[in-house]
Amino acid sequence: MPYISRTPTSTTPSSSRCLGAWCNALQTYDGYLGIEAARNSDGTGVAAVYWKGVASIEAWAHGHQVGKRKGRDICYSHYMIRICKVERAFGRPDR
Repeated sequence: MPYISRTPTSTTPSSSRCLGAWCNALQTYDGYLGIEAARNSDGTGVAAVYWKGVASIEAWAHGHQVGKRKGRDICYSHYMIRICKVERAFGRPDR
């Protein structure tokens, strides 16, 4: 630790198909650590994507141009992305 979270929030209802394709693509990039996603019943939601560092996020963003355009057009017309540094993580994830 520490690591970086790229956290997009979407106010556009999106399909689980879009989220699934995005998650599959993320796993192919060096520096990807994992994802935690949540959706409301109306399809809006948030996903915290964890990376080893900012360079990993930049490499993913550079290599993912076609997917980003398609995602904006189909699934995510209204969104915000926040980049956060995770200094500590704690809780009870096993329950």
